[in-house]
Amino acid sequence: MKNEITWKTSQGQNAIVTIELTLEKEIFTDGHTTTIPACEFSIIATVDGNEMGWGEPKPINHPIAAAIIGRLALTKENFDRVKDAIAEIKNFPEYKEFLAREKAAIAADLEYEKSTAAIEAALNR
Repeated sequence: MKNEITWKTSQGQNAIVTIELTLEKEIFTDGHTTTIPACEFSIIATVDGNEMGWGEPKPINHPIAAAIIGRLALTKENFDRVKDAIAEIKNFPEYKEFLAREKAAIAADLEYEKSTAAIEAALNR
């Protein structure tokens, strides 16, 4: 799943912000290629094919630019377009399921740590 936001910069260059959700990836294990399930969210900003930065846009206090991604400045209009595209990707059911699984795994880990601490306390360690 992929969204691309494109526009021309003030110097006439082509700016592209790509927001992508990858649900499976290939890994290399002892000479074999294996496809495994994944849920990786990426945001990459490019200008004329050159990578300018990656990650969520960071709001800034500037008279023209509302946010930046690496070295790419976003106007208020483009910042809103990027935020909408990010929200659209984050609303996919697969991404929500991934977040729910992560939350459940963290809760299970905390429960295990509490149980371990209680046993160690009982054994007087």
